[in-house]
Amino acid sequence: MKHFKFVIINLLLVSALLAGQNGVIKGKVVDSSTKQPLAGVNVMLVETTLGASTDVEGNFYILNVPVGDYQIKFMYIGYETHIKTDINIKPERDIYISVGVTESMLESETITISESYFQKDETAPISSVNLSYEEIRRAPGSAGDISRILSAIPGVSQQTDQFNDLMVRGGSPSENGYYIDNMPIPNINHFPVLGAAGGAIGILNTDFIQDVTFYTGGFSSAYGDRLSSIMDISYREGNKEKIEMQLDLNFSGFGGQIEGPVPGGKGSWLFSAKRSYLDIVQKAMGLTGETPRFGDIQAKISYDFNPEHKLTALYIFAPSSRESDREAFREQGVPWYTVKWKALQNTAGLNWRYLWDKNGYSNTSITFNRISRESEDRFNRSNKIKSTNINSENIFTLRNKNFYRINKTNKIDFGVEAKSMTVDYDYFYASDSNYAGQPSPELKIKKNFSTSQISAFANFIWQPFNRITTVFGLRGDYYEFNKALHFSPRLSLSYKINERLAFNASAGMFYRSVPLFLVSQSESNEKLKNLKSTHYIAGFDYMLSADTKLTLEAYAKEYRNFPLSPDFPSFLFWTRERTIKLIINMVCLNQVAKAIHVG
Repeated sequence: MKHFKFVIINLLLVSALLAGQNGVIKGKVVDSSTKQPLAGVNVMLVETTLGASTDVEGNFYILNVPVGDYQIKFMYIGYETHIKTDINIKPERDIYISVGVTESMLESETITISESYFQKDETAPISSVNLSYEEIRRAPGSAGDISRILSAIPGVSQQTDQFNDLMVRGGSPSENGYYIDNMPIPNINHFPVLGAAGGAIGILNTDFIQDVTFYTGGFSSAYGDRLSSIMDISYREGNKEKIEMQLDLNFSGFGGQIEGPVPGGKGSWLFSAKRSYLDIVQKAMGLTGETPRFGDIQAKISYDFNPEHKLTALYIFAPSSRESDREAFREQGVPWYTVKWKALQNTAGLNWRYLWDKNGYSNTSITFNRISRESEDRFNRSNKIKSTNINSENIFTLRNKNFYRINKTNKIDFGVEAKSMTVDYDYFYASDSNYAGQPSPELKIKKNFSTSQISAFANFIWQPFNRITTVFGLRGDYYEFNKALHFSPRLSLSYKINERLAFNASAGMFYRSVPLFLVSQSESNEKLKNLKSTHYIAGFDYMLSADTKLTLEAYAKEYRNFPLSPDFPSFLFWTRERTIKLIINMVCLNQVAKAIHVG
């Protein structure tokens, strides 16, 4: 009993000590359109007396903030008042926040601009969701996996419980695109699926994420070669004044992270490493079956040469592997087992942000992505090779995105993108019966080739009145491998009926190149047309209160030139690797998907 009292007293003393260790909130406020820093913005912690004002570079500091969760209000003349939620203060930790506030379009004093917890992307005013780091961290049952969180959004679902491949408004996982700090990344998941953009569990370190904007349709012409959705992720910057460390243990693995300032005080860096522990637990408990292993290393460095020029470097390294116990699978009656399955994902990129003047800026990035896979499966009874697969995909991308505010009514968003791809496929499938129960011949493919894609895009944003925002977009894409040139017009409209109700609509065309792993299977597949999708979306936003919004959207998606097997129409081109033999020679399908979603 004495020992128990001693423990309780010590816990109370530790709690009291931690309660006395306050945190610090640091941040920067910029114009959400031009990215220019704003001086004199009032920053207040809601329901407290704590606050600050931004300096000439847009920076603010709030010291001695008690441990807890807060909301921060940003107020500035000529701009809409914005409230940022879920600010979690930890003992002796610095929290850095980057905020963009939107310029108000007041015509007269009779119109009242109320506080809002929601901000819209003016280039895509419909079908978008924004999540902060805290919303991602606290999402129940997600284990910090962004894809599993987003699968709860209306119109979005996972293909299976074992994989987090997202099917957005009826589209396949290969139709989704991902960007981190203006740098494209083909897959954000461990155990990547060939030809798709999903996997078993997410790669990204959620502690590095500042926010995520997920477009489920009608996205800007700044994004191309995708038909269904875009996930635009912003990584935060590290602590610019001191080194901080953190150890982590959760469902997905164990690891740690460290961050600190760049020498000279002009930047910061972040570094993390993680490894799964399921294989360690399996071995310790003497369990048999399939043993998965995965891990990742991530790093980001930001350096401010001066207020106008900033360079950001990003690196992600993510290996994953699994193998099966033959005897265990034989006892379970499984007809085949995996001897080895390995994948290695690498992303390395640089982004240069240049603030031209008070009206414009540009982001220019160069990114290298590589995904390699190696696998071998054998028949359980004979132990003969069932399939082997060795492939790699290397992608270099140069991307330039610019914004310029002509005046308060007219703005333009434009840029170019060039992509070079080199692929190497070497796979073998023994003769067997397919999933339809029919015999399938032996398949052996060994092919490598290179191709490229060049794109240009522009969005003209017109706000003739405070209540109306229109976006006229156009994108042009040239695909080298099939010599195809496509133009994709897009149009969006947002009309604020009153302070609570807004009508939004969008229509546009989207193109996607034929997946190269599919092209490699047959020369006839090189003649396939690029996939095309047309989106029609309309809906309403209704503000029930400043922090509660009801969204109702109806959409129609029309697909054309969709490849499928003429012998097995139920197996579409995104079918997993184990059914790759069913889709050697493809034809095209036209279809329409329609639905209404409430969010």
